[in-house]
Amino acid sequence: MFSIIEAAGWPIWPLIISSIIALAIIGERFWSLRQAIVVPKNLLAEVTQEYRQNGVSPQMLARLAASGHVIRLRRGVWALPNRVDPLALPEYLTSPFPAYVSLQSALYLHGMISQMPAMTYAVSLARTRRFTTPLGTVSVHHVQPAFFFGFEEAGRSGGRLATPEKALVDFLYLTPARSNLFRVLPELEWPKRFSVRAARSIVKRIEPVSDS
Repeated sequence: MFSIIEAAGWPIWPLIISSIIALAIIGERFWSLRQAIVVPKNLLAEVTQEYRQNGVSPQMLARLAASGHVIRLRRGVWALPNRVDPLALPEYLTSPFPAYVSLQSALYLHGMISQMPAMTYAVSLARTRRFTTPLGTVSVHHVQPAFFFGFEEAGRSGGRLATPEKALVDFLYLTPARSNLFRVLPELEWPKRFSVRAARSIVKRIEPVSDS
């Protein structure tokens, strides 16, 4: 083996050193994240006993969150990791008010813009607000009840997604708002299913209001 290293010359030494460092990191992570540390052996039994005695308590949720079994979406709203459909996330955050994914997010999902938004944009009857969660950032924008329509069921667990026409009109609807998020309309590509007639019928239902 040493003859191989000697024959390869000095360029092989950085590779050997990198391999040693990588093995050290893998070993450290394996030790630090072993099951006994991340998920204590008696956690399930203790949580079950506490639930039977006191029901769901903040202390129980905090312990489950610390072990990675649940995540906190907002005050009073918790979820199981990898069980929340991204298209349903906005409505978890705005409950009891309904919401649907729209604006830049829906335009991207319908193939109308090429750049993936840095956050999920949604329209709701709830007030305008930005939520930062372990599952990503959600920017919620208020519309009047008369303009809350134009979405379809989507995703695997009851999410709602604006139609291509409604996503575009929602963007134009919020353009006069004080936010800078809707000042520039990205370059659009028109999908085959886009209906100009449907977009015009949506525009006719607009009652100008400010984003609040």
